[in-house]
Amino acid sequence: MSLPDVGRIASDTTFLLKVIEEYLGGPPWTQEYSKNDVKVWSKGSKNDQIKTFKATALFKGVSGSELFDCIMDSDYRKEWDKSMIESYELCQVHPQSDIGYYSLRSPPGLKNRDFVLQRTWERFDSYYVIACHSIFHKVCSFVTFCIQYTYLINIILSLFV
Repeated sequence: MSLPDVGRIASDTTFLLKVIEEYLGGPPWTQEYSKNDVKVWSKGSKNDQIKTFKATALFKGVSGSELFDCIMDSDYRKEWDKSMIESYELCQVHPQSDIGYYSLRSPPGLKNRDFVLQRTWERFDSYYVIACHSIFHKVCSFVTFCIQYTYLINIILSLFV
């Protein structure tokens, strides 16, 4: 797996369906962690540029659409994401894609991180899919006390458990 092209708009349904396909299948996943309702798997070799992780968690009494709203609502995220320093939208690319700035607090001894993310999302029959990746955006000047961070994440929220 490699990082998407800088500025790539992951807006087409085909791309988001590939995200689901990779999550559900592809090369074998190695389970790294399992406790209570949380499981983490990985795949990738020493030669791969990126090690890929897959995690599942069961949130009892919370629907996929409620989780989607928690993740996507920047104002509400400030309430529960204690590592977030600042987050704001830079621009709306199209109705289901935006570009935004995010900075986060790192553990003691490490510098804080910041990055510009492009997010794309879509609802399918039984899933929400959110695809995010770091990009460069000329409008955003980075905070000097942070280290710029490269980021790629795909989130699949099942609407039915």
